[in-house]
Amino acid sequence: MSDSAMVKECLFEAAGLKKEYDEGRVQALRGVNFRINPGEFVAIIGPSGCGKTTLLQMLGALDRPSSGELQFRGKSIKDQSDAAAYRAHEVGFIFQAFHL
Repeated sequence: MSDSAMVKECLFEAAGLKKEYDEGRVQALRGVNFRINPGEFVAIIGPSGCGKTTLLQMLGALDRPSSGELQFRGKSIKDQSDAAAYRAHEVGFIFQAFHL
């Protein structure tokens, strides 16, 4: 794949991503926007309770956003009809609490 083709292809893209709990009283994510391209290394950092795990769970199709758009290779993750297949073939996930 040429360098110009790699720049155009996007692995993950989020636009206005929000996650609310308790009928909107708790906002785990508030309008998150980002783009991750092939070959990029990304670190998700922040204080405890800022939404890092919530975001990772959405990227792994384990949770859905309250609003906004989240895509993997141009396809919506929140509309994944087969989330298990997506996780098995597209992403790897190691659980924070060692769920088995």
